Amino acid sequence: MHKVTPLHATAVSNGVKTLLINVFDYAVLKNVFMPRFSAVFAAARETRCIVLIPASKREEFSELLTPLGFEVIARPQKYASFWETAALFAARNSIPTHTTRQLQEEGIDGSGRLPLIKYVCARILWIFGHSYVYRALLKKFLLLFFDAHLYDEILIQHKPDLVVATSTYAVDDIRLLKASRTRRIPTIGMTKSWDNLTSKDALLVPPDHLLVHNDVVAAEASFFHRYPRDRITVVGVPQFDWYADPSFMLSREEFFSRMGLDPRKKLITYTAMGVWLVKHERDIIRTLYRLVRENRLSQQSQLLVRFHPAYPDEKRILQTEFPGLVVDQPGVPEGEERDAWKADWRFSTDDVRQLASTLQHSDVVLNCGSTIILDTACFDTPMIGIAFDGDARERSYWASAARLFERDHCKKVLETGGVRIVHTEEELVKALDSYLDDPSLDSVGRGKIVAQQAGSLGKASEHLARAILLTAETETT
Repeated sequence: MHKVTPLHATAVSNGVKTLLINVFDYAVLKNVFMPRFSAVFAAARETRCIVLIPASKREEFSELLTPLGFEVIARPQKYASFWETAALFAARNSIPTHTTRQLQEEGIDGSGRLPLIKYVCARILWIFGHSYVYRALLKKFLLLFFDAHLYDEILIQHKPDLVVATSTYAVDDIRLLKASRTRRIPTIGMTKSWDNLTSKDALLVPPDHLLVHNDVVAAEASFFHRYPRDRITVVGVPQFDWYADPSFMLSREEFFSRMGLDPRKKLITYTAMGVWLVKHERDIIRTLYRLVRENRLSQQSQLLVRFHPAYPDEKRILQTEFPGLVVDQPGVPEGEERDAWKADWRFSTDDVRQLASTLQHSDVVLNCGSTIILDTACFDTPMIGIAFDGDARERSYWASAARLFERDHCKKVLETGGVRIVHTEEELVKALDSYLDDPSLDSVGRGKIVAQQAGSLGKASEHLARAILLTAETETT
């Protein structure tokens, strides 16, 4: 596996190199084009970097990227065809993991088991997917359905020396990677999150080089997708760079004042995942609300619930049902699209600051298995994983919060001992009291999570830029 080399090793010496970077959406833009990333590219004066962006966002993205020295062009806009959508369905459901099995039972939107015909197809794909030979042949067949010709004009006109896909499972990225491979243009693919390779990304078009957040994801790429380890580079988590700067966060006084919190009380924060994943999330919140209101804990506490922005009605519902509950809901949906999982959600730098300040100043953070586990570990804040359904009594494993920590990407984290999993209200009270009385408990385990999942905080975006530039140099020499 490749190691990221010092900055001087990325200097370009064989003339101007043209790089083409495809940006899937606003979240990718904010997470990739961090200050250190842009600074490295600004220093690489013999590199021309073109960023492909959605046509509808050209003006806005240009205002952000052009001043940093990046060229911006709109990519061809075409919604996924029926056959492309079907191919993605087949690819995802052939990934032989427990996470995929869960998604087949709960539905991609939490609506329950897939419709019968889709469910039967998904189960067959999953069963046969345990054979890598079968999956390799399936991927070759499915790739035929993706329209790579959309990018012919761009690739002919700009003649990139290297193409970078900021995801490897979005339709536009698959099309671009396929088109690039057809023209024998070197490619880099990036994983977006810790669960991609075990739930949604079958690496339909394996890029020439793969950039991942950590060694765990690198091992998944090798084990599940047979991707060569010597073509994987670990760069860290770029969006975590903010967490290494103490001046970036609000002070405790500022944060508590902004949120209307009582500085005399301990702060318990529940980071919600949404009812599509956690069916009984309101019942879990009801349990926490009751424990705090009835003073069942060892110290005077208050409850903050942080919601995913894709649930705009939850804040009103919760504040009506639970008087005095403090609810934070960051992000803004862009455009007229209001479908929870199709809207382009905007997280400003202040939203990131709000999240960082929340995790830093909370005394305990609770959730049911979201990526917030990794963010929280960066601040050494005690964490509790809730593996029961609060006041509800759910009999189905597939609908219970108990299943979530059994997903493949959560298992390595649990092995560190940095998260306490609770299965009953009694265990929840005991864990809360332990952490409220002694926040240093399990600190070693939280440190292991950071080392395992995030690496060296503060330098990931720089490592990402170096890795791209070094690949451009070595592939074109």
